[in-house]
Amino acid sequence: MQMPVRRPMVGMAVFFIAGILLAEYCAIPAAWVWGAAAAFALCATMSLLMVELPWLANVCIFALVAAVGVLCQQSTTRTLPPNDIRFAAQATSSFAKLRGVITSPPESERLEPVLPDPSKDSDPDIRTTFDVRATAICIGSEWRNVTGLVRVRIYEKATDLRYGDEIEFSGGLKRPPPQTNPGQFDYARFLARQGIFAVASVGSRENVQRLSAGHGSWVKRRLFAVRRAAQAVFDRFAGPQTGSILSCMLLGHRQAVHGRLAEAFVRSGTAHVLAISGLHLMILAGTLWRVLCLTPLDRRLNAVLLLIFIGFFVGLTGMRAPVVRAGVIAGMMCIGEILSKRSDTLNSLGAAAVLILLGNPNEIFSAGFQLTFTAVLGIVCFAWPMGSFIFGQPTAIDRLAVEDERSVAREWLGPYARTNSAVSCATMLTTAPLVAWHFHIFAPIAIFVNLLVFPFLWIIISLGALEILAGMIYLPLAWPLAQCVNGTTYLFAKMVLLAEKIRFGYAYLPGPSDIWLIGCYGILLIAACRSLLPVKRVYVWAMMAGLFILPSALRAVSTPPDELRVTCLDVGRGAAFVVEFPNGRNLLYDAGTARRYDVGRSVVAPFLWSRGIRKVDALVISHAHADHFSGVPAMCERFPVKSVFINRRFAEQPTPAWVIDWLRLHKAGVEIVAAGDRIAGYGECSVEVLHPPDGPILDMLAPNDQSCALRIRWRDFCLLLTGDLEDQGVCMVRRNFPGLRADAMQVPHHGRLSAAIRDFVEGCSPKAALVNTDETDLSPAVRQLASRGIEVYATPEAGAVTLRLDRGGNVRVEAFCSCKSSVDAMRPKKIP
Repeated sequence: MQMPVRRPMVGMAVFFIAGILLAEYCAIPAAWVWGAAAAFALCATMSLLMVELPWLANVCIFALVAAVGVLCQQSTTRTLPPNDIRFAAQATSSFAKLRGVITSPPESERLEPVLPDPSKDSDPDIRTTFDVRATAICIGSEWRNVTGLVRVRIYEKATDLRYGDEIEFSGGLKRPPPQTNPGQFDYARFLARQGIFAVASVGSRENVQRLSAGHGSWVKRRLFAVRRAAQAVFDRFAGPQTGSILSCMLLGHRQAVHGRLAEAFVRSGTAHVLAISGLHLMILAGTLWRVLCLTPLDRRLNAVLLLIFIGFFVGLTGMRAPVVRAGVIAGMMCIGEILSKRSDTLNSLGAAAVLILLGNPNEIFSAGFQLTFTAVLGIVCFAWPMGSFIFGQPTAIDRLAVEDERSVAREWLGPYARTNSAVSCATMLTTAPLVAWHFHIFAPIAIFVNLLVFPFLWIIISLGALEILAGMIYLPLAWPLAQCVNGTTYLFAKMVLLAEKIRFGYAYLPGPSDIWLIGCYGILLIAACRSLLPVKRVYVWAMMAGLFILPSALRAVSTPPDELRVTCLDVGRGAAFVVEFPNGRNLLYDAGTARRYDVGRSVVAPFLWSRGIRKVDALVISHAHADHFSGVPAMCERFPVKSVFINRRFAEQPTPAWVIDWLRLHKAGVEIVAAGDRIAGYGECSVEVLHPPDGPILDMLAPNDQSCALRIRWRDFCLLLTGDLEDQGVCMVRRNFPGLRADAMQVPHHGRLSAAIRDFVEGCSPKAALVNTDETDLSPAVRQLASRGIEVYATPEAGAVTLRLDRGGNVRVEAFCSCKSSVDAMRPKKIP
């Protein structure tokens, strides 16, 4: 008997997702779930066959689907076997030799330097990434069997490796680094949702030996071979920039576009055209369908051929969630054409969601899954109302006009502008909250840019696919198509770069709260179901306006917390301190790291957004070593910086001078400070520069000893920020400020204590000492500080460390990490 439900797959998708979320956030014994599933199945069967109560059968079937969702999610968190590779990997990198089979196609990406060096031209490094299913590990001289996935990175181009190759490699093996700062992307959790609990870094391709080939799925090997052949066509005819865009858009090489160009796509709101998705499949399938309809073949045969192409394309792109979603919807349309029945978009969307989540329930937590389904729901539910709201209904004159009397603009451009504008607005309406929540950016310019770039996108995808086909048949045949595709791609990239520069086209902002996000989508759900609910349109508009006005009003009337808050962020060997003052203003002391990633984009900006900070009042760069300012340009792009303070010698080198020019280009005021100066604007708090002195003596100091040292005081509390001061610098500070004391301080030079620095720290008698370093084993000199009554907080162990001082003089130190594992909340600890 059929369930009397109009769209059963929509209900099944909703309850399946509810079951996954229930398992994720509630601990339910598996035995109870199995019992409930059996009871629901029995009840549904009896309702249909014996009692004939369809409504009760529907309830039981949907409850059974929710139970299956719980079981699927619980299966992803099963207990690992004792020989899993996770137990061989440590928190810190250790040398290991492994064997395994490559389970994903190796992809190379260019690693551009975080800071350019204007004095020389250097080629960017290349990194190749792939996953390996480990089979054995060598411990000492003995090989032991292991299991589990490893994310492998080779810091060279190694695209000669193939999916299905059995390899032996040696390099550094460790567990994925956990989240150590508030707001930071949790890479360890991201990999864990893919079943990966170990990462390996291989310095050279020479450290990888291919043992055999031909393992894994035969179908995947053939599909990836076609992918490599297509990439060879692009490499032959396209330049680096156009080739990277084509690889992203047609082959799904996610890391091909990088650097400034990737940022431009994000800021112009067109990043979705890079990540291969349902849009690309729909363009190809729609173009192919129109071509097939021109042939004398039967429409049913055309639908069969199109269905085969859709399956091939979904497999070629790695069966990613957006493509699978579009593939299921397009496939349902083809099946409907074959059976002479009309498919339902929402029902097909529900089927796609269930299919994807059955394969991996953790997809529900990925931004790509959430955005792709939200975008399609927005188009289905709001595109037509948006078009009517913006353009109005067609007039009777328009509908009755004779075709010969209609102009080209009315016949083609009008419908194009109406349809694409409505789709862009509907997509923006439903995805903008999620984009702001995940990526902290809002790009209203996307509505207009997408309208302009769609013709370019159609040409690139359609002719690019034809170029691939011609190139694999006979390479010279692809040359004329390649010229057309390359030229269109070049214009497309220029348009995106131009759109990025439009003033107020995009804005970075702190992500909305979870409650705000739930409220926003609750209102959108009411608006989508308004025909079924007794809710007038004006009430929906009023709720939406209140949702946006209320947070701004609360922020306007709120008062800053009456406390001094200092956060030492974990950036490895580098420094980044955020000081929030009782009057609501802030100061950033350094923003850099010696590691090969942009700390401004990955650590500092997410932390500031997590604190609701929208601008930086003052930035102090201690000295001219890149590990203290490498993140400044990216941070400055995301936050307006009012004032920047440096020492006089900072800009004498090419890279620091480039950073100063960058700051001035972004309207930041740059000022020179020296010992004795004060940074004003912090009310009761005093911010005083203790070092370096100005004059000829500054020219005689080494760069580390030129570090700007700050003393921040509020009431009876004193904090010292010392940068990378070494022996000469700390001796000068002690001589110029005899009897200097501090309640908390930054240990100079990343905890590398000489005798002079140790005496300086002990002489200041701090109750808490903060150490910025990437060395998990601290030096004995740092450990000995504890014997002097100094509580040492090292970022490798504690993660981000926050000191909070209230007006009553009570100080708390909150370490983001407990031991070396990520935690969900900070753990308060009072200073003794």
